[in-house]
Amino acid sequence: MELINCGRCGKLQVQRPDTLCRDCLEIYISESLVIKEFIKMNPGATVMDVVLHTGYSLKRINETIEQYKI
Repeated sequence: MELINCGRCGKLQVQRPDTLCRDCLEIYISESLVIKEFIKMNPGATVMDVVLHTGYSLKRINETIEQYKI
């Protein structure tokens, strides 16, 4: 059993396939849903519109877009 730090908050955890702890994984999924919903409701929005209206970083939004092929 190997211990690693969460890739987001740094909390110590038992190594799993993903590098996020459960709390951060839930937050990550929640953020993804907000981003996807905003893009769905605003199909002509630019990435900067998504940044301004959701408050999430450009990096985080690009991760979601690439992950879900939006």
